Amino acid sequence: MKTREVPCRLQARFTDDQTMAKGKILRAKKRTLLLIVSLLWPCFAWGLPEVSWSVINNDPPDFILAYKALPAGTPLPVFEAVLYGSQDVLSYLLSQGGDPNTRDSNGTPVLFWAAREGRVDLVEMLLKAGALSRATDALGAGWVSAAAQAPHLALLKLALKTSPQYAQTANILGDTPLLLAAQAGRLSAVQLLLASGADPTVTDYLGRTLQSMAQTSGNAALLTYIQGLKGQSPKKGEPTETVPLLSQEQKLPANPSINNGPPPPSLEHPKGLGAGGPEPTQSAGQKKAS
Repeated sequence: MKTREVPCRLQARFTDDQTMAKGKILRAKKRTLLLIVSLLWPCFAWGLPEVSWSVINNDPPDFILAYKALPAGTPLPVFEAVLYGSQDVLSYLLSQGGDPNTRDSNGTPVLFWAAREGRVDLVEMLLKAGALSRATDALGAGWVSAAAQAPHLALLKLALKTSPQYAQTANILGDTPLLLAAQAGRLSAVQLLLASGADPTVTDYLGRTLQSMAQTSGNAALLTYIQGLKGQSPKKGEPTETVPLLSQEQKLPANPSINNGPPPPSLEHPKGLGAGGPEPTQSAGQKKAS
């Protein structure tokens, strides 16, 4: 017995040494990568165009000067403003005819990006400018799915109010807003969707359930809540104690950035931008971020 245990112990120790060695190599590679990025970032940053810097800094006056120096017909960087969360620049771009239905290279509307980042102010701004709440991404999901993953519940309430037809819609991968909310670990979003009538027994094309999605999120409170459902969801229209539904009379607070002051200065170019203008394309700052 003892003579047989020795090789097993040696083998186990050898395996542990290998695992530790691999971990050290991986950490060394990560440190090297971070060092390279930190050294190359200043070189890359100085190569950004002035327009991108003005958008990142959320500086409309600086953007106006930089944009006028560009060739006539240059698309307005609406997507870039949303990507960097530049509220003031986005407000100015939309006032100048920027397209609120701009899409990225993957076909995702800019409204989805604002929702995923939890920017209620940008979402309200885009919707007021004419963003289509019924738009879908390349996978066929509505913006309810994007709002279900947002860190703020106010966005999901707004999405369910403006696009209730997409509350239960699955994309081509079988993911519903409820499954995506569970995957993102959003307990309040899961509660709200279940209170709105979402089916807790739905699965995606891989057969993953609501509980398995919650397990991957790492949210213990969410997993405990789902395990306590026992296959029963709240009745449709019945709010939970912690997450009340948004009634028709309730409204989100007005956006303080949208005022009735004097109109902003107009740009000399491009001409013809607006509802019937050309589709904006990616700028240098957008390509960098994606």
